[in-house]
Amino acid sequence: MAFTRDGRLLAATGVDGRIDLWRIPDLRLQGTISHPGGAPAIALSPDGGRLLSGGYDRIARLWTLGDRRPASRLSGHDGTSWSVAWSPDGQRLATAGEDRTIRIWRAADGAPLRILQGHDLNIWSIAFSPDGGMLASGGDDSTIRLWRVADGARLGTLTGGSDHLYAVAFSPDGCWLASGGRARGAIGTDWHQLTGMGPKGDAVRLWRVADGALQATLEHSDDVMALTFSPDGRLLATASTDGSNSVWRLRL
Repeated sequence: MAFTRDGRLLAATGVDGRIDLWRIPDLRLQGTISHPGGAPAIALSPDGGRLLSGGYDRIARLWTLGDRRPASRLSGHDGTSWSVAWSPDGQRLATAGEDRTIRIWRAADGAPLRILQGHDLNIWSIAFSPDGGMLASGGDDSTIRLWRVADGARLGTLTGGSDHLYAVAFSPDGCWLASGGRARGAIGTDWHQLTGMGPKGDAVRLWRVADGALQATLEHSDDVMALTFSPDGRLLATASTDGSNSVWRLRL
């Protein structure tokens, strides 16, 4: 799901390929968009006028919300696009996924700008920093990679976190990065899936962006698939596969 910045529109997608657009606060369905084959990832432009969807069909699509028609097809990925993002200034798009690459596109017309390579396995999540100068990515290779958007240079690699990483998010001031992933290692995960038992694990980690230092860990009983900071940066919301949603007060 994704909100527009003004909170007046909510977009929601699922495996059926239908993207619903809901008007807030009366929750009236304003319209639908159909991404062929399904769209596991969506993102709304900063001005709320366009939507980017990443698909199982290896194609990302850019839509105008006024007429809900496709404006551009972004082709190049060799696999599902699991995560898509807009830069804060609305000038660039980023897509990433199964083919282990991150692709940067020009938002005006969907033209490809550069390809970022370095992950060894599937990429699950990408996020622009608040100033748009940096991009963070996390995936199945258990690393977070930081990239400079202007030229695609790799700025750093954060390791020592969860066994797999499913979500990354910058704090509103850009000083902190949160990551969510598996609560346990491979053996612990298999045992938990078989028995439902096992201790809690450090599924969420908070990193200092300036030097990549790990600042804190948050325990969950199961894997964390999504997380986000509050607009003032004082709270972190996390969603886990155990069915729970948690809100944490941060003192960093």
